[in-house]
Amino acid sequence: MPLGTLLGRGRTAEVYAWDEGRIVKLYWQDWPEASVRYEEEMARLVNEAGLAAPRFYGRVEVDGRQGLIYERVDGPSMLRQAAARPWLVERYARQFAALHAALHACQRPQLRLQKEGLRRQISRVEALGAEHKARLGAYLDGLPDGQAVCHGDFHPDNILMAARGPVVIDWMTASGGDPLGDVARTWVMFSAGGGPFGKSRLQLAVIHGLRQAFLRAYLRAYWRLGGGSPEQMEAWILPVAAARLAERVPGEEPRLLEMIARRLGTLS
Repeated sequence: MPLGTLLGRGRTAEVYAWDEGRIVKLYWQDWPEASVRYEEEMARLVNEAGLAAPRFYGRVEVDGRQGLIYERVDGPSMLRQAAARPWLVERYARQFAALHAALHACQRPQLRLQKEGLRRQISRVEALGAEHKARLGAYLDGLPDGQAVCHGDFHPDNILMAARGPVVIDWMTASGGDPLGDVARTWVMFSAGGGPFGKSRLQLAVIHGLRQAFLRAYLRAYWRLGGGSPEQMEAWILPVAAARLAERVPGEEPRLLEMIARRLGTLS
C-alpha cells in the first residue's frame, strides 16, 4: 500500500503513517538486515510479555526497504510533559521508575547479552587506547550477568504519554542482563548530557536543576520498586560510560572521559 505522511526521520529509518491507527518504520536501504530482524524479534517479545510498548503488526517491504508496522501512539513524550509542568517533576520521575522496574521484572533468556553489547561499543571507541579497553574488558567480566529485559536507552523522551497510559518506544538496543546496568545507563545519560543549544546561563542552570531533581526522585523510587542499591549501580557506570562514547553525542565526551578516568584510577 502507498506510504502516508512522513512523520519523522532519523539515523536508522523514516517513520510514515501507514493506515488507520498504524505507522511503518522504514529502514534506510543500507541498514543491516540483522538489526532489522532483531528489532522485529524484540517487538514480538515485548508484546507477548505484555510490556508497555507499541503494538506490533508485522514486517513489510516497500520499494526495496524493510519496514516494521507498529501501532500509532499519539501523545507527548514524558520529557515534554515534565518540561511543561516542572512542579510535577517528582511525580513523573516516580512513574518513570515504575515503568523501568516493570521491564526489569520480565526475564527473557533469548535476548542478546547486555555485556556483549557493551563490549562491541567499547571496541569502537577511538578515545580509549588498547590498554584501557583491555582493563575495561576484564572489569566487565566481573560484573553480574542476568536475563532481565533491559531497554538500553531508557530516558523520558522515549516514553510517550498516550491516552491508554505511558508507552515505551525505541527497543532496538534492548538486551538481557543485569537491571542495575540498565539503571546505570539512564544515570549516565542524565549526568553526561549538557543543555540545549541557544539557552542562557540561567536557563541552563534551571534545566540542570530539574534534570537532577528528576534523577534523584527516579533513583529513590527505583530502589524501592526494583531493588538494588546505589553501590550496585555504581559498579556499572565505568563500562556504560565507556560504551556511551561510541555514540558520539555532541557535548558529552568531556564528561564521559572524566567519569571513566576517575573510576579507572580506583582500579587496582
